[in-house]
Amino acid sequence: MNVETKFKIGRRMVPVTLEYNDDHDKIKLHFRFNRPLLDIVKTSFEGRRWLGPIPGQRTTGPKLWEIPVTQRNDFVLQHLQARHGGESPYSKYDHATDESYLKPTMKRVEEYFFSRYGDTEELYKHQVEMVAHALLTNDCLLACEMGTGKTLAALLYMEMSGLTDWVWVAPNSALRAFYEEVDRWKPLVSPVPMTYDGLKKYVARGRHIPQGVVFDESVRIKTPTSQRSVAARNLANELRRSEFDTALLLLSGSPAPHSPLDWWHQCEVTQPGFLREGNVFLFRERLGIFEDANEGAYKKHVTWRDTEEKCATCGELRTSDIHGLTPFGLPAPGNHSFIEGKDEVSFLYKRMKGLVLVKLKKDCLDLPDKVYEQRKLKPSRDTLMAAKLIVDTSSRAIECLTGLRMLSDGFSYTQEETGTKVCALCNGKQEYPEFFDPDDPSEFVPDEWANQGIKYLFNDDGDTIGEKEIVYSQRIVECLNCGGAGSVPSYTRTATLVECPKDEELRNDLDVHTEIGRLNIYAGFTASVDRVVSVCNQQGWDVLRVDGRGWQHCPVLGEEIPNEKLLNVYQHGFDECPRLAFVAQPGAGGEGLTLTASPTTIYYSNDFNASSRIQSEDRIHRIGMDIERGAKIVDYLHLPSDLYVLTNLKQKKSLQRQTMTGLKEVYANV
Repeated sequence: MNVETKFKIGRRMVPVTLEYNDDHDKIKLHFRFNRPLLDIVKTSFEGRRWLGPIPGQRTTGPKLWEIPVTQRNDFVLQHLQARHGGESPYSKYDHATDESYLKPTMKRVEEYFFSRYGDTEELYKHQVEMVAHALLTNDCLLACEMGTGKTLAALLYMEMSGLTDWVWVAPNSALRAFYEEVDRWKPLVSPVPMTYDGLKKYVARGRHIPQGVVFDESVRIKTPTSQRSVAARNLANELRRSEFDTALLLLSGSPAPHSPLDWWHQCEVTQPGFLREGNVFLFRERLGIFEDANEGAYKKHVTWRDTEEKCATCGELRTSDIHGLTPFGLPAPGNHSFIEGKDEVSFLYKRMKGLVLVKLKKDCLDLPDKVYEQRKLKPSRDTLMAAKLIVDTSSRAIECLTGLRMLSDGFSYTQEETGTKVCALCNGKQEYPEFFDPDDPSEFVPDEWANQGIKYLFNDDGDTIGEKEIVYSQRIVECLNCGGAGSVPSYTRTATLVECPKDEELRNDLDVHTEIGRLNIYAGFTASVDRVVSVCNQQGWDVLRVDGRGWQHCPVLGEEIPNEKLLNVYQHGFDECPRLAFVAQPGAGGEGLTLTASPTTIYYSNDFNASSRIQSEDRIHRIGMDIERGAKIVDYLHLPSDLYVLTNLKQKKSLQRQTMTGLKEVYANV
């Protein structure tokens, strides 16, 4: 079937023929040479394939491209044909930013909220706008900073949408906060809650497709190739295929992520095709500046295009020496003229407008600034000598930093062999099937690559720079994990404790907070969490502990509080539990929770995840906090490396990018 149409390209209407195959799963595009249209085909359509000139035509005649029928390609086609008798798929997103549509919808939200809760509860103006935005689009991303009240806005939207069959996907800790909000607001809809791991199983088993889905903490699906991202995209696509009304809502507490690449897949899940770039690599190419590396084998990322003061050619600032000129006004040898760049990162927020609603706490709420305090604790001479020994004998920065962080917390892990266990790799069979690349048999191939038939390409920093299709071969090899024995040694890990000044400092802080009765404490290791729990119990404090082992109430006396009540008791149950400390690892208990019962968060120690640090800090700085008491963030700094870790967290530098050089400099004069 052929369809004659026209695409709006700039100011011109370009004739195009769409030729559908019999199965209606592929479309051939016929059009005469047009450079702007050619650029759109290459960048916007996924899976596009050039078929060359039409058979029997001159090479300068019409070109022939083939694209699969997908939701992204359908969105792009609708947009290109919008000026030729159709409605642009961007229209509903334009309505969400149009005052004539937005204001009446906001008024309707306010009236609905008052009818449900009267004047006993307050709904902030920015929350009203969140709900209105979702109602006008039905598929959007609320990128509103942590603590701005996204959960209530989402619950209101679900009620007002008229849809009753919902799924709410979130990390474990965020689900607990969700239960608290549901208990407080008692929404008229009952969404089915599940974790992102549960989502993978839900999609794999082909379960019932709901009417609406909420992806909370949607930054978890920012990586296009991860299993949870693929599951989220598949579920969202199934929703859009439904013949009934559906809705998709993404909630993110990171309106300004560390990497702008984090936006692409979140937007693609929300509405495929909204962003022009058909894959994350094209998106990356537009937002960044790259240079050839390893003799042109791949392109190395130099910088983001985030200011006009960066040269469009090299990425260096306008004032860099590389742009220096001779007295005759010509570039000096080895230099080049400065070419003004474009701020693509800031422009990206304009491109996402309508699909993504960004709200910052400073613009929405009159909250006091967080107050930061660093407590420097004097280490003993023996501890310093042990620290220097770790630095001098370590060959890798990861190993060194891990040892120093454990020493700073007053313990070290030791492993004792306790027997044997069946090899997990070969299940005791002594050999196993292994995939390999016929062109490079020695390279390790993950099973996931083999199953997808894809090979990913990386640069020296470990960043993905491309992919290619490949057919892997398989061979039977001796198990490398057990050496063909079928079993491996089993070990028991124990923590050996030593004196640590952090314990005494924590006892003092617990005494200071006795009248308040609540205190948040984060520690980087499981053994550190156990140590903090012990100190709190010794001081007469009950503990709500959250780490890789789950949630648990650790009482001084009396019965344990059930898991499902712990968060509510922490926030409101002062009569039931007068002194209760929240003790957690930042990654396990730093996301999605509201812990405003305490005005203080203490970092007994940090992990090396910048996102976990940012998230955990904001548990006390949000709607519901005591404005008079404020929000105080305290770091215990025992060894010099503690400040080194904290500084790198603030700069968002990963553990994998650390070197021994910096650590040796830290301890050079100790």
